[in-house]
Amino acid sequence: MAVVIHGDGSFAGQGAVYETLHLSALPNYTTGGTIHVVVNNQVAFTTEYGSKVWVEPELLKRVGKAITVLPDNFKSHNQVKEVYDDRARMIETGEGIDWALAEALAFGTLLVEGSHI
Repeated sequence: MAVVIHGDGSFAGQGAVYETLHLSALPNYTTGGTIHVVVNNQVAFTTEYGSKVWVEPELLKRVGKAITVLPDNFKSHNQVKEVYDDRARMIETGEGIDWALAEALAFGTLLVEGSHI
């Protein structure tokens, strides 16, 4: 059984929650349930009132290109290369962006803007 402790307003974005629910349909995969302890559950508690909540598309594309390029001298596994190529295509077309890429873009733009993560 999993015990997950969440902080302010983060419950919906917890990867463990999504992965547990998503993988629960696999044969022979069970968690026996999950207990969630949510503290300070105020939506966007850490966000100051009036804070900017959007990112310019140009910044998203710049960050997206930076996180989808493997170094030239790096020999990657074929499946890793495929993931990077898929993400690069998502950035280029703006279509099919999955949760993992969206989260990477969110962290990347926060870092570019100088936010402490």
